[in-house]
Amino acid sequence: MNLTYSNINKKYKGGKLALSNVNLTLTNGVYGLLGPNGAGKSTLMNITCGLLKPTSGSVKLDNKNILSLGETYRNLLGYLPQDFGYYPELTASEFMDYVVTIKDCLKSDVDEILKLVGLYEEKTRKIKTFSGGMKQRLGIAQALINDPKILVLDEPTAGLDPKERVRFRKVISDLASNRIVILSTHIVSDVEFIAKLIILIEKGEILKFKRTKDLLDSLQGKVWKCQLPLNKIEEIEQEFLIVNLQYDQKFATARIVSDTSPFPESEVIYPSLEDVYLYYFKALPGPN
Repeated sequence: MNLTYSNINKKYKGGKLALSNVNLTLTNGVYGLLGPNGAGKSTLMNITCGLLKPTSGSVKLDNKNILSLGETYRNLLGYLPQDFGYYPELTASEFMDYVVTIKDCLKSDVDEILKLVGLYEEKTRKIKTFSGGMKQRLGIAQALINDPKILVLDEPTAGLDPKERVRFRKVISDLASNRIVILSTHIVSDVEFIAKLIILIEKGEILKFKRTKDLLDSLQGKVWKCQLPLNKIEEIEQEFLIVNLQYDQKFATARIVSDTSPFPESEVIYPSLEDVYLYYFKALPGPN
């Protein structure tokens, strides 16, 4: 299965260009979609789901325009938007039955999916009693109910604790062998170890579309570890991109992204995907 974006442009009223000449071909696997606020991530996901039409260009599934496929394409989709609406008076099981009716899929799958996201034991509880993380897991469950071949997830790990995020990554990794998964997140570590390729987008343009390892390797020799005197940190932050600081009594151990060694005693260390994000976007990732 191939999902192909050809020369996608999207202009909103007022002339704002949200996407510019986007060309991508996606096959089965996980794709991490990363970029700063307003980069075009949500627009790209909405076009993928057929919720928006591009101003020009086309999205094709196996050489067929998704707009002409209509319901056939929608039946292949699973979507978790960033702001997902729930019915608080329904139980988890009742909500999933409602989604089954809307999507016209098999009710027998509900319990298995609730088990998959760790909500089976809570299925008779009303959603209004759920924590934020539980609601997010229910959102993931509804996106999976029709066994989608294209899964679009916008900030799916928001509200999940570290243990839940690890579980989520395993679920997505297992699912991705026979489907396309597009995962947009500001928690960069959530895609670092499961993404087949990373899509870096800024101002509506694709900056990089590369394997995760290739992106990390491209930053070799540009990530440094060094000790900084506490009274110099603010001054140094004006000159260098500091990713992380670990404080001691007299010094702070800094992780710095820089094309050249920031100080003579700096030690080169292996990059992370967050380092890559910082290098290209010059700011730490944050919520949309």
